[in-house]
Amino acid sequence: MHMRFLSTLLASVLGTLLAFGVVLLFLFFFFFAFALSADPEPPVSPGSVLTLDVSGPVPERVARDPFAEAFFDQPRYDLRDVKQALRKAAADTRIEAVLIRAHGVTAPWATLQEIRRELDTFKESGKPLIASSGEYYSSERDYYLNSAADSVFAAPEGFFEFNGFATELA
Repeated sequence: MHMRFLSTLLASVLGTLLAFGVVLLFLFFFFFAFALSADPEPPVSPGSVLTLDVSGPVPERVARDPFAEAFFDQPRYDLRDVKQALRKAAADTRIEAVLIRAHGVTAPWATLQEIRRELDTFKESGKPLIASSGEYYSSERDYYLNSAADSVFAAPEGFFEFNGFATELA
């Protein structure tokens, strides 16, 4: 009878510790997600340059899911964010220029056209628009965005792919 009591007691204690551990793990992930979702606006000093780092896909809308941003390869910005940042940079007197870093862009051409239009609108503010290509490789999509800039800087031995447009029938 004492053995049954001790085994029941041990099972209860282990179950309680396990439940407590699960609750702590849940709280950790909750606070981690909360910390990721709080995007404080970065301080902008006079004479700042906005760096627009465009790579991979640029979706029209991104779900603001901190778990997906932290654990999966989901973009942290969308087309709306890019356009809004460029509009704010054009109006903000503390921003002196925009630096575009386009590398490995896989966004559709329609999305790139919208970004390009917004870059042209930014140039109307009179502020410089500077572009930097990737260190080793620049694709047509990368160059399309970079070509909106006043100056494009590329690595001396960097490879540039320019095949032009094509259509394929499936």
